[in-house]
Amino acid sequence: DEEQLEEYQEMLASVGAHPDKLKINSLSMVAEDFSASAKMAKALYETIRTPLVSPSVPKENKLPLVYVIDSLLKNVRGKFIPIIAADAKTWMPVVFEQMSDEHRAKLRRVWDTWRVSRLFSEQNWEDMGVCFVEADGAAEAERSEAEARARAAGIGRKADGSLDVSSDLRRQMQLLLDEAQSEGVDELDKVSLERLAEINPNLLAEIMSAAQDIVASGGGAGGGSGAADKASGAASNGRWSPTVASSNFTETRPDEIIARAADWDRLKLE
Repeated sequence: DEEQLEEYQEMLASVGAHPDKLKINSLSMVAEDFSASAKMAKALYETIRTPLVSPSVPKENKLPLVYVIDSLLKNVRGKFIPIIAADAKTWMPVVFEQMSDEHRAKLRRVWDTWRVSRLFSEQNWEDMGVCFVEADGAAEAERSEAEARARAAGIGRKADGSLDVSSDLRRQMQLLLDEAQSEGVDELDKVSLERLAEINPNLLAEIMSAAQDIVASGGGAGGGSGAADKASGAASNGRWSPTVASSNFTETRPDEIIARAADWDRLKLE
């Protein structure tokens, strides 16, 4: 009845962003009283579905609601299975778009378990997961485009996916990349050389060119010349700006790398 549904809504709201197993189990136990009647099961399901698709509900709260639905399917069953079978394909893409990448991956794992559990027909299950298939296609297209851009910039890959460069050149490229990310870039947003090849191959090509100059001049990592020698040696070919950043640090980055460092704040590294 209405009073029970209101109590269920309050219990559901208490879950929030944290998928507490005891709370989800309690919600499933209450749902058992609604599972035999299609009308009652539909009414209770709607109390979950409404906040699940609502844009006003924080995205962090979506996954726990999915876990509640998952528990109804696997532990309560009854009339909930045909109701969710008919409706999941409508809310799945909506929820997918609202979630973070981490929660999208967990949502996909839930969807995968529904196939293993044989809760739905194969076609029904596939219809629910169109958003995942489309995301895979978009990611593959992005990878292909990034690889083409990297090849155009003269950046090759080894069989294991790492950059096809010598160890000395890679070390120097890493030093320049670390310098480029040393200011204005959150630690969690810093990227590897391989990731940079995907998101900004032109910047990586500049870093590689600068690193090649350093290695060719006998400076850089393993060269034993030190920062001062690097600055004076590379300055002779016009690529270095020996600006003193502090009393203890001499700027040894190429001019174009210094200019490019500002780009990191504008890069979308997702």
